[in-house]
Amino acid sequence: MARRAVVLTLFLAFAVPTPAVGAQDSPLQVVLDSAQASMGLTGTAAAVILADGTIWTGASGLAAPDTPASSATAFELGSITKLYTAALILQLESEGRIGLDHRLARWFPELPGADHITVSHLLSHTHGLHDPLQEPDFVPTVLQDPTRVWTLDDVLERMQASHFEAGAQWRYSNTGFHLLGAIAEAVTDSTFAELLAAHLFGPLELQDTWYGTDDPQGASLAAAYIDPSGAGTPQPVSLLMPWIAFRSSAGPAGAVVATASDAVRWLHALATGDVLGQAQWARMTTWVDRPDGHQYGLGILRIEDEGRPLLGHKGNSAGYSASAFHDPASGATAVVLSNAHAVDVTPIATALLDRAGTLDLARP
Repeated sequence: MARRAVVLTLFLAFAVPTPAVGAQDSPLQVVLDSAQASMGLTGTAAAVILADGTIWTGASGLAAPDTPASSATAFELGSITKLYTAALILQLESEGRIGLDHRLARWFPELPGADHITVSHLLSHTHGLHDPLQEPDFVPTVLQDPTRVWTLDDVLERMQASHFEAGAQWRYSNTGFHLLGAIAEAVTDSTFAELLAAHLFGPLELQDTWYGTDDPQGASLAAAYIDPSGAGTPQPVSLLMPWIAFRSSAGPAGAVVATASDAVRWLHALATGDVLGQAQWARMTTWVDRPDGHQYGLGILRIEDEGRPLLGHKGNSAGYSASAFHDPASGATAVVLSNAHAVDVTPIATALLDRAGTLDLARP
């Protein structure tokens, strides 16, 4: 049996009964409910949009204690934020404010290798700079003062020696996107939150999307569930303590929050030409090989799913997991968001893309 069929069979084998009304009738909801049960996800929301713009949304599990997840539930997107940051930088490039070949030394001459690291290197994770957020002691440090507002200087102070010279290798690093956020602010004299709102959220009417360092607006945010003791019982830790330090330290590398429907409309618009011009999209999708066999462009991930290329990104943050991918062949896009910690929900997204290809989502 092909792997795709195995995944769908696994999900459906754990299907839970759903009310026979509205969106609950959809086979896509069955896939989502099955995955939520079989993978042990606390809560999840998903959305699929087809080439013609028809959209399906669904949810399963809990957004918070005694609160079911719904299509109005927002989740942290984690590193899917990098798609937004990259698109913003490429828009600024099209306006002549930033050049992809501009050197980091223009803004941060004190950083190692700044004379050789370009904006393109920062976008593609080929700059070699150390990433403090991936060090084992980083989360414990954040937990020591959960109300702290982390700044770029706070992150850079924790940097260690670079891993390699610019362009020599590929290594995932949040540091590049923190720097890109600061560069965008420097060339526009605006805050990063203002830039996202003016360039991306506003034009696409993403009313349930916001930069997580700001107060939530327009949607309810799911609680972050983590199992800190390893006892097998995740707890809604973001309801028990402030989450300010986590979101502010994520910054332009991981702090965007959205509903699944907003996130799927965003990625669909990006992948179908409604965010960037052809030249900027061509630059974004110029690929370098990753050690895991996937490819990376400028803030965008390309994976092979049984021979089918998918474009998008995965995301993980403290208590949240996410996946967003567009299928260029079918023109469909799927997003899956969850308040379960450190789970790869991409198999759910690909299963939804598969199932959606057999359905007429516009049919009542």
